[in-house]
Amino acid sequence: MKAVITGAAGFLGSFLSEKLLDNEYDVVGVDNFFRGKKEYLPDHKNFKFSKIDLARNPDKIKELIEKEQPDIVFHYAAVNGTKYFYDIPYQVINDNILITQNVLNACKHSTVEKIVYSSSSETYGEPLQVPTPETHPILLNVHTDRDSYASSKAICDFYVKLFAREFKIKY
Repeated sequence: MKAVITGAAGFLGSFLSEKLLDNEYDVVGVDNFFRGKKEYLPDHKNFKFSKIDLARNPDKIKELIEKEQPDIVFHYAAVNGTKYFYDIPYQVINDNILITQNVLNACKHSTVEKIVYSSSSETYGEPLQVPTPETHPILLNVHTDRDSYASSKAICDFYVKLFAREFKIKY
């Protein structure tokens, strides 16, 4: 099987890359190194890497999906980190939504059979129940810049679900 991992140079993406390679996947990593690190990328014969700014280069991810013909896309790319929630909240919400839209649009009419989207517990706000079930309501505060990340992840949860339903792709 072949997988594309967005955010491959990040914490989650790098560990997922290693695990998939251990399970004999061909892996194509994508990252722009906003927070990811080159040294996190695996050195493996079945790993390819493309540096793409997913928010600003929708054509590049579309070309990559068309060229590589993956079976599955693991979408882990996002602007995250508490510092950014407070310092650049508009960029956080805007880029995260654009990134997801661009990745999803690249998967239209492609070989992609499944999209795995990594959301966040941040979408629950202050949870009413711990441990927090996925059926928990989304509790966001529009007056809190910190919720720029949480709201972008919640919106992208909807995008992925509605996109997958519309284009009959598993998620």
